Amino acid sequence: MKSHVDERGEPCTRHPSTAEGRIYELALLGSRMPSFHHDVASKLQSLMMALDELSELAGEGDGSQRAAIDTGMASLRDLREMLNGNRALAKPSVRSRVALAELVQRAADRVGVKVRGAIPECDVRVAASALTQALAQLIDLVAGPERAVEISVELGDQVRLALVGRGGANPTAGEALALATHVIDREDGTLACAGDAQFTVRLPLAIETAQLRRPL
Repeated sequence: MKSHVDERGEPCTRHPSTAEGRIYELALLGSRMPSFHHDVASKLQSLMMALDELSELAGEGDGSQRAAIDTGMASLRDLREMLNGNRALAKPSVRSRVALAELVQRAADRVGVKVRGAIPECDVRVAASALTQALAQLIDLVAGPERAVEISVELGDQVRLALVGRGGANPTAGEALALATHVIDREDGTLACAGDAQFTVRLPLAIETAQLRRPL
């Protein structure tokens, strides 16, 4: 199973490789997603109608009832947002222009990691849903128990995104790196490591941004 390279461009020996069988296990789980998404959306619709009815019945009455209904509504909105994110990931990948800072922040938020370091204004042209998930897996791996990642960015013909953290033992590191490598390669980028918790991602800049930059 193809994975990332080290700083010399050689196959990485720092991180475990992932067996092909494990990738098929993940693919089998993914094959369940379309029908799962449909079923969950249906249940969420029923739940929303039930909460709307409860809200009408409660009116302006008991404060504790209103608080419970409002909590339910807020949780429902969060669940719908999570479902929409998963649905976008399951759709065919289409590249679009997106701000790098927004992409990184979405990925960090997905895994509850604090990002430190400034990201200059620039846009990349990638399949945003897939790359958000790939970056989320990388950031999660780098962050380790401290849940923080140092980030630096250099701009040239491509954007060079460096991620540095404390890392730590992670039994799913191999599969996370294999999947991240697949997505980044597909986006005409590269993933390389310089340590257990140090990774460099290169991604294509949007044409309008790249024209203003010199080569790295």
